[in-house]
This record gives sequence, C-alpha cells and structure tokens, in this order.
Amino acid sequence: MERNIQYSITRKVNDYYDDCQQGGSLGQLGYFYSSAILNTADWNTESKMITNSHNIGIDHEPDEYSFSIPGLTGKFYFGHDQQFKIICDRPVKLEFIGQHSDTYPPFTPPHFTTGGTGFWAGQPKYLGHSRGFILTDEFGTKYEFGGGDNAYMEYSIDFFNQGSDTWICNAWHLKSIKKATGQTNNFAYERGKFVSQMHFSAYYRKYEIDGTGGFSNTNCSGSSLLFGPYGPYSGKLISPIYLKEISSDNYKVKFVSSQSTELRYDVNIYTTFVNLHNTQRLNVLTFLYDCFYPQGTTCSGDENRPVATLIEQLQWRKLDSIKVQNGNGVNIKEFAFTYNNVSTERLMLKKVQEKSAYSSKVIPPYEFTYFSDLVLALPAYGKSHTDHWGYNNGKPINISTDFASLANYGTLNRSAQTDPKYLLLGSLVQVKYPTGGYTQFKMEPHSFSREVKLKRWEGFDTYSSNRVAGGLRIKEIHNYDPNSQSPLTTKKYYYLQEFDPASPDTTSLLSSGVLGGKTQYYWPDYKPKPEGSFTYLEEIFSTQSVLPGSENSMGSHIGYSKVIEKNSGGGWILHNFSNYDTKLF
Repeated sequence: MERNIQYSITRKVNDYYDDCQQGGSLGQLGYFYSSAILNTADWNTESKMITNSHNIGIDHEPDEYSFSIPGLTGKFYFGHDQQFKIICDRPVKLEFIGQHSDTYPPFTPPHFTTGGTGFWAGQPKYLGHSRGFILTDEFGTKYEFGGGDNAYMEYSIDFFNQGSDTWICNAWHLKSIKKATGQTNNFAYERGKFVSQMHFSAYYRKYEIDGTGGFSNTNCSGSSLLFGPYGPYSGKLISPIYLKEISSDNYKVKFVSSQSTELRYDVNIYTTFVNLHNTQRLNVLTFLYDCFYPQGTTCSGDENRPVATLIEQLQWRKLDSIKVQNGNGVNIKEFAFTYNNVSTERLMLKKVQEKSAYSSKVIPPYEFTYFSDLVLALPAYGKSHTDHWGYNNGKPINISTDFASLANYGTLNRSAQTDPKYLLLGSLVQVKYPTGGYTQFKMEPHSFSREVKLKRWEGFDTYSSNRVAGGLRIKEIHNYDPNSQSPLTTKKYYYLQEFDPASPDTTSLLSSGVLGGKTQYYWPDYKPKPEGSFTYLEEIFSTQSVLPGSENSMGSHIGYSKVIEKNSGGGWILHNFSNYDTKLF
C-alpha cells in the first residue's frame, strides 16, 4: 500500500539558484544559463579553474534535485552539456516545462524599507524561476510537476531578512499523472499560513594574508564574529502548500486539514536578532505584518508590534481526514486521524480510524504508541544540542561555555557523543490493529567497527570493538494475536561482519556498520593554494561538521554491509549490501 501521497520535486541549492536569469545586484546568473563555462576540454586544468573562480557573477555548481512519484524516487542535476543527469533504478526521462524562468512567487516585494536597502524593495516582481518538470517512466506515464502555476509550488525566504531577500522556489509539487492509455489524475493544493524552520548555528573565520605585490603588498588579517548578525539562530520563512484533492473521471479523494496547537518554537529564538535591530523590525519580519501581507498596504505607526504577536502568523497544520468519493462526489469511505495536539508536545499521530459511508458501524482504529520516559523528555525546538549526526543527546545549549575553546568543541567543551538513553524518546514502539492484534518494535542505536577516514581516498579505520553512532535501527519485530500473550511471529535483526548459521554468535562479533565519515568542526591551519605572490591562511570553526547527515551531506551517515534476519521458525536470511567499504572499480 502506497502511503506517501505528497509527491514533489525538491532541490538542494549549491552555490546559487540554477534558474536565476539575472546577475548583478539581483543575483548570480544561474547554472541553467552559465553551465557552458564547464563545457570545455580544459575545464579541470588549474588555469581554467582559477579563471572560472574569478567570475563571481555566475553560478558554478548545479543544484541537486530529488523527486518522488508513486513507487519511484530518484535524483537529478543539470549537466555542463545542457542535459539532465538522472540517478534512478528505473529508466525515466526528464524534460523542462519550457526552459524559461518566467514563473514568479505569489508575493509582491515591499515598497518600503525601514533602515535597510533591499534590492527587491520596490521591484514589481521577485526572482523568476523554472515552470516545472515532466518525468516520463518506461510505461509512458507522464508526471507533471509545477506546470508554470505557482499554486503547485512552495517558497522560502531568509527569515530575518524578509524585506530585502527574494522568495525562492524550493519544491514543485505533482500536478497531474497522465497514463499512456489516456487516463489522468489531477492534484489540487491549498496554500497555508507561513511556517518557519529555525536552527542554531555558529561560524567563525579568521584570515591572514602575507603578500608582496599583486593582490596585496602588505600583511593583513581579519576575523568574523562567532555568531552572525542574526545571533545564534537563523532559518527560513516558508510558504507551504497542502494537498487538498486528487481527482479523476470516476473518483475524488479529499484531504481535510486544520490548524494544529502543537509545540512551537520558543519566542526568544526570534527575538535575539530583532532586539538587536529593533528600528528595522518591519524590514526584518516584513511578511509577518498583516498590514503588509496579504493586504500590501503601508504599515505606518505599526512598525514596533511585539514579536510575540508577529509570530502568531506562523501556523502549522495537521491532516484531519481523508475522504474517498465516487465520480458524483458521494462519500464512499473516510479515514479520520487523531493526534495528541497539545501546546507542550511535538505533534504525534495517535489513531487512524476507517469509517464507511454505507454503514453506521465504526471499525476500531489503528492505534500508535511511542516511547516515553518518566524522567527524560524530548527537548524544546532549537534548545538542545545534538550528537554528531543530528540526534538528540540531552545536552542543552550553553553559549557561555560551549564555545570557550573552539579547538575542543565536540569533545571537552560540548560533547557531541551519542547518548543511547535519549535516542528512543518519541520512537514508535507499537501499532495496534482494528482486529485487536498488535505489532511491537524494539529499536537499538547504530553501531560500527569501521569508519571512513577524513581524507576519504585513504580508505577507512578499523576498530577492535564496536562503537555507537547516532540514530536508531530495528532490532526486533513481534506480532501478537489478541488472544495470546506470546508473540505469534518474531523477527530479529543482527548487523554483523561474519555469521555462521550452524553456530550463530550474535553478541561478540564485530558490527558490519561502516561510518560514512569523521567529524570535524575546527580547522586551525587551513591553507588554500597560493595564487601569485601571496600566501593565505585561515582558521575556521563551524557547528556544521563536515559529516554525512549534515548540511554538506554525502549520504547516509552509516551503512551496513551485512544484515542477518532471523525468524521465529528458526530460519535465517543473510542480506548483503554495497557499502562505504565496497570497491566499485
């Protein structure tokens, strides 16, 4: 059964936006229009790379796009030869819906700034972007994303620079599915209220230049603040869309959602920067002023509205029900969703109940239970550190001590090691079925015995004992009949390098886990290649570690070469996978 119905093409921006058609003060010329600079035989020579790096007005790196359609996922990017490069385990074809960036965000740039000098203030439109894409599978089915209509697109803007930044298209949602036989399924969405995505970050950079002529004929140095102009928090204001209806000739599926009352970000996450720049509040939080958006009028005398009032414009939604109808719009079946939905907790699904339109009889619901602890609890959003891989480790943020020694960040000053007792919090432990039976899940932390070196081409380090990494993996699955206290069937999973079914040892053997990379937060002696007659030295610190799973991800942070599956009948299945230690060539 396909449960994911939010199909889209999303992108991870590299360097600048591929579809930007404007250079100069309004942006860099995007990779769709500048990729020809790499379409030369000498693109990887030192001289050519230096020449291209000096051209700062263009995008030098393609964005990475991810797509999801029914039963299929993959990625693609735009090549230097003006052709899409697709990564997928099935043969699919990709095309632009017109190769012009002439679709615009559904917002009007402000005609004012309050102490700021935004490039977009007073412009008639924001940055244009691609109309969308069409994917065609091997059966001739066409999946249209976007289609030149911004009602099918999601946007974001720098949260603390709303008056000067431009809205960027982050996702093109599925508009239609057209089969080769002619049947068409259409998707409709509704734009919700703004939401925000915030994160804690720190970055420090110090440089020294020793020059003799050319670029610099004197020694000079400089450094940045540990926290940027926004303070320790930054993020995006997002304009989301929510699936409202799927329709065809003989059916409709309606999705009913409403505003949730779940846990929110603490207000002081937003106020740190705003309090520093109080006179520019309207330029900072422009689209949270209802006098400007959606009315678009002047906010005279209203510039200093309390931040707590402004962020009430940020509202998350929850899916309440799915209604299945026939071609005449008559309900056939309905699925209702129940949540905890309280202001002190993260939103969690508690029940899913099926209702028939032909009978008043109510089928018992599916019920979901999550791991909780009498003492430990999930932290507030943005208020706790994580381990190296982004998982909760119970360490609260303490700005006064965490950064006392940048060289020791992640070890002595702020431990980013995984704490297994926090990993289970909020994880799914049981599903109860309408029949009364239920399935229980037992999870455990990831483990590894090998780790890719910091210089990845040098191979990996091997350890004599297993080490713990962030995140959870499945350990056991138990299925119960409602009339029995003993499990009807059981599956257990072992992640081991070696295994002998005749003499199974599942406790002392080394893990088959290979960690995808080492953590590094601090570079005390970073030396780019000198150019001309000067040398350049940097000291760099970032809370974003160079690590898979972080912003500069190279993939999953851990992989397993072998997984053994044992069932309650005494049988074993050995699964072998390619991994970080697999030699492909």
